[in-house]
Amino acid sequence: MQITWYVGETYRLFDASLTLDEIIDEMWADDSQPDWAILRRPDAGNRLYAYRLQELDAFREMVPDSGQRPAVYALNLHETDSSIDLPPGRPDTDVVAPPYARQPASLRVVRLDDALQPVAVGEMTDWDGEYLPP
Repeated sequence: MQITWYVGETYRLFDASLTLDEIIDEMWADDSQPDWAILRRPDAGNRLYAYRLQELDAFREMVPDSGQRPAVYALNLHETDSSIDLPPGRPDTDVVAPPYARQPASLRVVRLDDALQPVAVGEMTDWDGEYLPP
C-alpha cells in the first residue's frame, strides 16, 4: 500500500456536529475554495474524517434531507470510518491499512503537526481491502 499526499491542496477543519449544509455552504463561500473538509469528532476522541468538497456535495444531492442533519449523523460516521491520523515524526510506513472501508474517509491519512493540527491529506493507493456498504 502506498500513500499519495496531496501537497498544496487546501482544507478547512469543521466540527462534525455542524450540519452538512453549513459545512458545504461555508466551503463554497470560502474564496480560497478548499479542496478538503476535515471533520473532527470531539465526542469520539477527536477522530478526523477527510472528504473532498465534491464528495460531500454529491452526497447531499443524493440523500434527501441529509443537508439539514449534523454531518456526524448525515454521513453516519463511526470510529471505524475515520481517517488515519499520522502524528509528526511518524513515517508513512506506520500506517496500517484497514481491512475494510465503508467511507472514502477510511482510506485517507491526515498528517498532523506538533500541535496535532492537520497539515496535509493523503490517500491510500493499491489498497487491497474490501468495500462494505454504508
